[in-house]
Amino acid sequence: MRALILETLDDPTQLAQWFGRVMTQPKYVDQLVPNETPTEETELVAALQAGETLERSLGSRFAWRALDDQRATLFVDGDGLDCPTGLARELAGTATLDAHLLEHAEAPRVLVHLLDAGSLDWTDPDEE
Repeated sequence: MRALILETLDDPTQLAQWFGRVMTQPKYVDQLVPNETPTEETELVAALQAGETLERSLGSRFAWRALDDQRATLFVDGDGLDCPTGLARELAGTATLDAHLLEHAEAPRVLVHLLDAGSLDWTDPDEE
């Protein structure tokens, strides 16, 4: 076990992956409520195109790390997702999460994963 830990510490890529997962673990796990039924990508795309928006769930933590010029790891609530760098940057930022995200080819897959995990929610227009 000691050798495995030391080997991980000596590998900057593995250390960064570990650090991203640890630093984004939710402080209050009970604030994340996963969807009971899986979201279809087509439903998500249609809702965003109709003007609905998503928001980061209360207590969710987002960060990202570039893997190269095109790819990044998006860290969310202790999980790591491979996705385009631009998408990771936008999701971990403070911008509104709306239909413009669909400009990224893999956005539906990533957004459905985050929505179903409870890391994202649909914005409630009555709360604005």
